[in-house]
Amino acid sequence: MSYNIDSVRYIEGGPLRIKRKDASELVGELNKSRRRAEITFLDSLNLSNQLDQEAWLNITQPTWNGEFSGNTYNVLLNEVLPRTAGSAVLHFTWEGGDSHTALKVTDGKVEEKTIKMSVE
Repeated sequence: MSYNIDSVRYIEGGPLRIKRKDASELVGELNKSRRRAEITFLDSLNLSNQLDQEAWLNITQPTWNGEFSGNTYNVLLNEVLPRTAGSAVLHFTWEGGDSHTALKVTDGKVEEKTIKMSVE
């Protein structure tokens, strides 16, 4: 059993954006290779071929969770988020809530960050 992601949310900035054509290509590639999480933000975007393929789509809910989300975290990190524009910090709560990580994304550049939790 893999260690999966329970939730992802913006804690700074956002929403990130992605071009419709890039999102469509990713969906095709990830579905074909079966390298995707059960629930992703790509599923909620309007990817109709009838619409402007150069249009930027807002990622209002940065979901990447459920089955296979832990196994495909590196796909998100190395293949999906580098195609985004905008600036945000994403907070990941891992299965069971005992682990938290963060990614800082700035115009496709992705940096792993540490989450420090404290009570003052």
